Amino acid sequence: MRVLYFTGAYRPDSMASHTHGDLVAALRQRGAMVDILTIGSADQEPAVDDFRDRHGTRVFALRPGRSPLDRVLRRWSAYRWGFAPFVSYTRIFRRFFTAERLAQYDLIQIGMAYPYATIVRRALCDTHPLPVIVNVTGGDILTDDETGYGYARKPASFRAIRATLQWATHVQTLSPLLAEEVVTRYGCSPDRITVQAQQSGLEPLPPEQIPAFRAASRARLVADGVIPNGRLVVGIGRMLGIKGFDDVIRALPGILAMQPDVFALFAGPARDPASRAYVASLLDLACDLDVADHVIIRPQVDHADVAALFAAADIVVIPSLLDGLNMTGVEAGAVGTPCVVSDAAGLSTYIQHYDAGMVVPPRAPEKCAQVMTELLGCPDRWRAASAGARAMAGFFGLARTADAFLAVYDRVMC
Repeated sequence: MRVLYFTGAYRPDSMASHTHGDLVAALRQRGAMVDILTIGSADQEPAVDDFRDRHGTRVFALRPGRSPLDRVLRRWSAYRWGFAPFVSYTRIFRRFFTAERLAQYDLIQIGMAYPYATIVRRALCDTHPLPVIVNVTGGDILTDDETGYGYARKPASFRAIRATLQWATHVQTLSPLLAEEVVTRYGCSPDRITVQAQQSGLEPLPPEQIPAFRAASRARLVADGVIPNGRLVVGIGRMLGIKGFDDVIRALPGILAMQPDVFALFAGPARDPASRAYVASLLDLACDLDVADHVIIRPQVDHADVAALFAAADIVVIPSLLDGLNMTGVEAGAVGTPCVVSDAAGLSTYIQHYDAGMVVPPRAPEKCAQVMTELLGCPDRWRAASAGARAMAGFFGLARTADAFLAVYDRVMC
């Protein structure tokens, strides 16, 4: 089987790239011929880089142009499609997808229904030269009016996403929550949908190694001044209102009344003005609630340091207002850390199934405080949730995920 596997940004400094690269390598070890297609940095003229990654997988990086015409198209695309490179990417995809190129593959797999799968659909002029699997990740189809989140808030983008999901040969979603959204909101037939998440970036530690790793990680991070010497609640993700970290800060007064040595640490990129404004709002909220001494905000955590930070935490929080899955809870489970997660996040289904923590409604800081206090204050309950979290992480292991992807390929090709 010959597969062209598209992911939006495949570069060495991205944890997502490690995840995609490892999965493709595992598929190749199982006999599939898989090449990676991605977007590279812009050049004066459109170009295609052809190279091998650290696994020896062939990678095509499409480099869009940055000519005066491209700059005009970016402004128009931002207005029309909510994604500035939309037309520029469509043009370079169309150049890449020659008949000779497509003849080298049996199917195409595309991450994100919008914008990427929609761009591919338009580049192929709505035809089906090959079967196409579209991976739905969450941010591509979900919307939230409170925070202004989501491509599909623009009517043109919504119609384009709906057309793309109808056009796809098969749709693969990260969670049951997303599968339901694809059916109910976008009209996709359930018999064309498979729920199958990407694998975690962290393989679960053997159970007997977890206590020592957790103790060593905490001791090292405390000694290095990265974390305080106390009970630790951690939230990792982009600094956006949709992540709901402010609700954890609102829960802190109730938690501290019962557990006065608790600290909340949030880490994630804040590269744009909206993200930096959200970080400032978190700090202001902590001051207003008189819990500033218990709130720590860090920039994005390096891939190599993620496991240690999760292992040093007592609880990982995912209070999202909306989230397709949220893999941070799975990565935390790999080192035995349970989660408190919003039921608006796709991960909540797995948390409940494996008893890997607690599920709360979004925008419910009082409930969040209650369940976190229960977990922190009851060692037996925490140990049970820790074991469930580790079991959940095993479900997202690399070998199982690769086998499941191949099963979807076989289903599509039958």
